[in-house]
Amino acid sequence: MSMELHWLLVPSFFLIALLYASVGHGGASGYLAVLSLVAVKPDEMATTALILNLFVATVALVSFMRAGHFSARLTWPFIVTSVPAAFLGGIAPVPVRVYAILLALALGV
Repeated sequence: MSMELHWLLVPSFFLIALLYASVGHGGASGYLAVLSLVAVKPDEMATTALILNLFVATVALVSFMRAGHFSARLTWPFIVTSVPAAFLGGIAPVPVRVYAILLALALGV
């Protein structure tokens, strides 16, 4: 990837993070879309999107908590089910071709 494309990623990621965090999301689909446009390898895409998603989601969570919009009572069922599902999804081997198809379907819907 050329240096020009690297510098285009920074403002793109910032805008995606800002928009997604404003509604309480991390923005992984946005990061994946931008990374796929600049032909980043799938394993690098997944790692980059995960790290950015965790950072932005944490900032959004703290902001929502400070504003008083967080309820542990409503949140725990999502945590209990999503953490094991994310772990299983993370350890499942996915061929690059299948990953590309699934990504295209997810971003196209």
